[in-house]
Amino acid sequence: MPYLTFFFWGILAAIGALGLELAARELYYIISSPGSYGSEIIFHALPLLLLVAVTEEIFKFLIIYKRVISFFSKKRKIIAGSFFVGLGFALTEAALIAGRLGSSWTENIKNILEISLLQILTAVLAGAIIVFLVRSGEEKPTLVFLAPAAAATAHFLFNYLALKNEQLPEWAIPAYLGLLFLVCLSLAAGRPKNLQK
Repeated sequence: MPYLTFFFWGILAAIGALGLELAARELYYIISSPGSYGSEIIFHALPLLLLVAVTEEIFKFLIIYKRVISFFSKKRKIIAGSFFVGLGFALTEAALIAGRLGSSWTENIKNILEISLLQILTAVLAGAIIVFLVRSGEEKPTLVFLAPAAAATAHFLFNYLALKNEQLPEWAIPAYLGLLFLVCLSLAAGRPKNLQK
């Protein structure tokens, strides 16, 4: 079943992104400030949040663009394949997060679910944008770049909201994810002229 294959590609994308993120984070800390990081957390947090978002979304985008799009020609199947890439990525990241939390992981189940939903939604967002651009005859490198850029922007905004979580109402992150879901739904509901249902 191809969807199971895309699920495993999502797992591989998560592992690849994690490795690159860890290496880039260490390099960033070495280059930016060899001293203490505690007092300048916001200075270091924003570039790292952007790095994480861009890295993860590029890995998912490459899988969706190179594997899912080449395998399917129907819009629904492309979006479903993107969903499974996101699901594989999300479950891998959730397992890594749960492993770090130890015995207190039950207190953080909401955070894990939100992060997992984000990973799935940004994969679907990238898949839906690719469907619109590539399959409607607009296959230009600058336009295809919009898919990972939009997904990385959505991911970065989520990371920023999570960083500011203490200062926001409790409904802010679920509302943001709901809005992202509606964007994905509206993109998925549209019909590019050169693509079958």
